[in-house]
Amino acid sequence: MAKVEDVVHITNNNAKAVAAAQCSAAVLFEVLRGTPIAQALLNALPLAGSILKPLLEEALAIPTLDSVAVAKRFGMACHVAEGLPIVFHIAQHASDYRVAVESNIRAGGDNCGRSIMLGAIVAAHKAKQDNVGCPVPLPWLARYRKFMAAADACAVL
Repeated sequence: MAKVEDVVHITNNNAKAVAAAQCSAAVLFEVLRGTPIAQALLNALPLAGSILKPLLEEALAIPTLDSVAVAKRFGMACHVAEGLPIVFHIAQHASDYRVAVESNIRAGGDNCGRSIMLGAIVAAHKAKQDNVGCPVPLPWLARYRKFMAAADACAVL
C-alpha cells in the first residue's frame, strides 16, 4: 500500500485520493488471489477512509444493478467520491464483463475514468472465478486491428 500511496502522490496529493487508490488496489489484489468479488469489496472498505467508506457501503447496499440511478445518486463527475461508489456497485452486481462495461457506459459522466478500475476488477474476478482465459467478449477483441501484436506483447509479459 505504500507503493500505491507513492504513485497517487504523483498526481493527487490528498488523503481521499490515496484512500480511494488503496481501497481499489485491495479489491483487485483480493480478487486476483481468488476472493469472490462481493467479499473483496467488503474487505477493502476499512481502507476507504471516513469520507469514502459510508458512500461505498451505501452503494453496496443497493440490491440490484442500476448504474443510472446510482450515478444520479452519487454524481457522474471524475471525483473519487462520485466514481468509486459506482464502480463498487457495478462490480458487485454485474454478471459478466460485458454487463459491467455496458452498465458503466449507461451511467454516463466519467465512465472512462471509472472503467480503468472497474474493468480490471471485473475481468480479474471473472477470469479467476469462472476459469476463463479472457473474459472480454470475442467480438469486441475481433474489432481490435492490432490484436495479434497486443496478444504477443501480453505473452511476453
